[in-house]
Amino acid sequence: MKRRFFYEYDFGDGWAFTIEIKKIVDYDRDYPTIKRFKGDYNPIEDCGGVYGLELILYYKDHPDEAPDIYLEQINLLEKFNQEDIQDRLEDFKSDNDFFLL
Repeated sequence: MKRRFFYEYDFGDGWAFTIEIKKIVDYDRDYPTIKRFKGDYNPIEDCGGVYGLELILYYKDHPDEAPDIYLEQINLLEKFNQEDIQDRLEDFKSDNDFFLL
């Protein structure tokens, strides 16, 4: 069994994630759960990937330096909410081929 998976989201911006299986345990649910998330915000569509998000976060703290396009994207920032994402994951059942977050 593979212990690490590579997941790419939004091919244009190149969001790349590594998903690592740390431990396999008995599980009484038929949907995935989130154990840990690194970062504070969800990815933003078409923001320039990781580096674009870093700029947006910088300009969030320094709005007087921000070009207009970044001011618009600052308004799109959404804090990562593990409880909300977990609620959506509960809608995913193991017999589905895919699901949307």
